[in-house]
Amino acid sequence: MPEDKSYTKGVYLFHQNKHREAIRNFNKVLSKKPDFDMAWLYKGMSLYSLGNLKDGIINIDRALDLNSSLAEAWLTKMNIFLITRKFEEALKCCNEALKIHPNKYWGQKASVHEHLKHFKEALECVDKFLTYNPDNDKIGPRLKMALENGLKYGKYYYIPILTNPVLLTIPIADDIIYSSKMNIKWRKVGESTRIPLLRSTLVLRDVYDQNLLTDVLMTTKGIAFLLPLAPSEEFKEISGPKYISWNQVVLRSKGEMTLRLFFECKLQRDPYLESREAYEQRLNSFNDTIRKLRYDYTKNCLEEAKEFTRLNKDDEALQRIEDGLVSNVYQPSLSLSDELLSLKNSILRQMESEKRKMFEECENKIFDYLKLNEGQAFTAQSLMKRLENNFENSELMSFFKNNIQELLNRLLFNKNKTIHSALREGKTYYFS
Repeated sequence: MPEDKSYTKGVYLFHQNKHREAIRNFNKVLSKKPDFDMAWLYKGMSLYSLGNLKDGIINIDRALDLNSSLAEAWLTKMNIFLITRKFEEALKCCNEALKIHPNKYWGQKASVHEHLKHFKEALECVDKFLTYNPDNDKIGPRLKMALENGLKYGKYYYIPILTNPVLLTIPIADDIIYSSKMNIKWRKVGESTRIPLLRSTLVLRDVYDQNLLTDVLMTTKGIAFLLPLAPSEEFKEISGPKYISWNQVVLRSKGEMTLRLFFECKLQRDPYLESREAYEQRLNSFNDTIRKLRYDYTKNCLEEAKEFTRLNKDDEALQRIEDGLVSNVYQPSLSLSDELLSLKNSILRQMESEKRKMFEECENKIFDYLKLNEGQAFTAQSLMKRLENNFENSELMSFFKNNIQELLNRLLFNKNKTIHSALREGKTYYFS
């Protein structure tokens, strides 16, 4: 088909987001060429962009009647069905697009499955997406992490998380337990309210009413969200995508919370995804739900720490204790901090006792060796090489090599097993 100037202009205007002007040009084309499939498609997409979903889908269907191989038409229909909560219809449209391009659109299909809370199927789609898009190996693990979390916590996901811009702020090891819309705004503060930052203290001199309706992802350890744009240049470092721990969050009544002392947040409903009645029920139970999810995770951390302790895996046990302390709910009926700290102190005391024994054993070997070679002097490196094979225990040998200088310094000031040192030609030598 020869190029049509009105069509070309319409496509240009569409990509400039001037959709009403674009539609006028597509109408000119279609009045002369009613079988021009791409003109129907672009008109439908323009109407969709303007929020006229009903007429948008009518025009897109006209394009598909003329040419069923228009993958972009199927994808636009998919998006319209997602907005109108017709998820099964959206899935059918995505499958039609995949028939046209079998190696594309697996990411879109994963998103549709997520809306349906088909997390297992969404994971399979992400695997195929990564197969055909190997350059996305950085985002891939995070997408899989999010969907694996969905298998466990998906009933608490009230908005999709795969396409959420704050997903990248969450460490892969942190479980996402809840997702929702929230309204975030600067707190109303007095003229001399001071806000502590990492490097300085700023003074908020005005009342800021800036609001932001944003997606929020909550994990076992904190909250990821998009902060409102800074009201002035000096506040730039505390705006944008953020991930903060629960110890900077104060839960208040009915889905309200304070973040970092100077942001007020309130749970919000996505009307496309949740009825008002369901939202009211969720709002009333929100604080209890979050506390219970955090408590369950903290309890699991405590049990895993106990098991690691039983297996003499102290480092792993301490890590799980720290994870538990981050998620701990400091409320009398739910707090496990006493149990966590008691176990931590017990492990540290045991580790300290074992460390003292290792120091003593290593000191004995150095002292005995220097006694046997009285009259000779050795550098720290020389002693390490001569003694490193005298340890049957590989852990003790590693401790000896990593702490040789501290061991020698301790012996220099040991009242019972004293050695001596001398500096010669820039090197320190040790002898009995």
